[in-house]
Amino acid sequence: MDNARVIKVFEDRQKKLHLSEEEKKDIIQMKTLIGENNLIL
Repeated sequence: MDNARVIKVFEDRQKKLHLSEEEKKDIIQMKTLIGENNLIL
């Protein structure tokens, strides 16, 4: 069984996380919702 994580996104905060390739892929798919200027991987 996979371990799922919840990643909270705040516009005014930055925190470096170590993400799996699958998590990176999932976040990139939400790029239009998050906003390109607010997403740095």
